[in-house]
Amino acid sequence: MRSNFRKYILIQAAVISLLLINSIIVNITANAPSEHNGNNFRLETDSLGLIVTGGTNVPKYEFYATVDDQILYKVQFSRIFEILDQNKNGLYERGIDRSVPRTVNSLASNTWEFSEVETDIESELHFNLSTVGKSKIQSEEYLLQLNNHIYASDPLELKFDVMIENYIFTNENASLVLEFKVITENNDIVQDGSRIDWDNAYFSSEETADSDGELKNVGLSANSNENGTTIFLNYEHFDKNIFHDPTIGVFKPKVVQETNNVFYPPTTNTDDDREAISREDTKTRNDESSFLKRRGIIKHFVSFEKT
Repeated sequence: MRSNFRKYILIQAAVISLLLINSIIVNITANAPSEHNGNNFRLETDSLGLIVTGGTNVPKYEFYATVDDQILYKVQFSRIFEILDQNKNGLYERGIDRSVPRTVNSLASNTWEFSEVETDIESELHFNLSTVGKSKIQSEEYLLQLNNHIYASDPLELKFDVMIENYIFTNENASLVLEFKVITENNDIVQDGSRIDWDNAYFSSEETADSDGELKNVGLSANSNENGTTIFLNYEHFDKNIFHDPTIGVFKPKVVQETNNVFYPPTTNTDDDREAISREDTKTRNDESSFLKRRGIIKHFVSFEKT
């Protein structure tokens, strides 16, 4: 009886393992995209939900943790414009730094193209947003492309690589600002170096960008008042092309309960048999729970923590 039960447990664990390994490969691909309509689409992985809108609307990301889809965080792409950094601190500070006249390009007025969502066997997800634009004073158009990535290793965040090509500055002393609008509940934001937090979401930025092999400084700043919250990326003066990778995301949910929902059939055994089976059953459950935990399959969340 005990031997048969051990065989049953081993076979069941093997089947579960195969199913879980397969689920890791299709973890993202099975659920994304769920909706796609021209320049508007919605996708959802096991950890992160994302709604992207564009076209004639303001380009916007709305994102949420799938364990709590009632809390929606919003980041809108607003404008690009040149500034003169008056105090040379590498940041755009409204009221201190001066924008260069006629260099503002409102991103809402541009036409945006959206690529299809692509996935690969390593559970990575990719899609692009791109537009061409120019300010009133520029004679040549520039390309702005956002290369978006969700990785299984960081499933609660979206990396959107900012790629700007053929941007011709109108002032040789100017830097370039990319402006975002953040929709928050109470405009309460906290900045810690290269990361800005609000509610249970964040916007982070690498401190340098690549301009054809030359590193350029990137300053991250924010302004919050009764009219809302604005985030600024200030790119040091560069020659035509620049590549940078900011990130938005939600904080890691805190696991407070774990179950693997493995069911075992009833048995009729002696007291000694039941004691031995109990020890083996506990070890098997622990091993399976550890396997599930390592693979990120166990998800019983009730609160969020910032890490």
